[in-house]
Amino acid sequence: MQNILGTKSLRWNEISRITGRGHGIKLHNFDGDLTVSPSAQLPGYEKVVEWIGMKRSDLFEPQENEEMRRNWLTILLMGIILVLIIAFGSLTVIQSGQWFLAIFFVFVGAVLMAVIASSPQSITLEGRSLLVKYMFSQQSLREREIQSVELRSQRTRNGKSYHIRLNLLDGKGLRISGLGPSLPIVYLKLKNWHKKHNFRVQNRDIV
Repeated sequence: MQNILGTKSLRWNEISRITGRGHGIKLHNFDGDLTVSPSAQLPGYEKVVEWIGMKRSDLFEPQENEEMRRNWLTILLMGIILVLIIAFGSLTVIQSGQWFLAIFFVFVGAVLMAVIASSPQSITLEGRSLLVKYMFSQQSLREREIQSVELRSQRTRNGKSYHIRLNLLDGKGLRISGLGPSLPIVYLKLKNWHKKHNFRVQNRDIV
């Protein structure tokens, strides 16, 4: 891998562990003195993540009752933003009596609250099921209900943004973002979990 400081290389069999943050993924060697971290803004980053998952799938082996959850700092930040929006709207009404601005801020706050409430806060691997927890509810998805697991991206003002999509057999989809340890690691663990249980089902059907 090359950057402005030079070139770093790491053989696949030299990778001892994987860490990550946000949309990033970092490869560590056994001595701990060398890391390789491809940029999430790199063209074809999705293929890089897929390649890492194929070459070292053992590092993304799903564990029973493993929980992948949203960082509490992210939830706290969203809560602070929501409080500030409501407070600013109330202050606007008190100072100027402009009710239409207050309605606007209430609307923005309601939309933000809806986004928070409808976004998965954690996912737990429970055998052949995924337990998806939201802010006020939860749902359980069996492996046979999930058709595929995809890593998707979209262009934003700040570059590319990524999310995971679980494509369900009923045609619906579940969007996942913001879960730790990092989005690529969560994606590769979910993909391995789905592949592992689907492989067993296919073999059972063949027999």
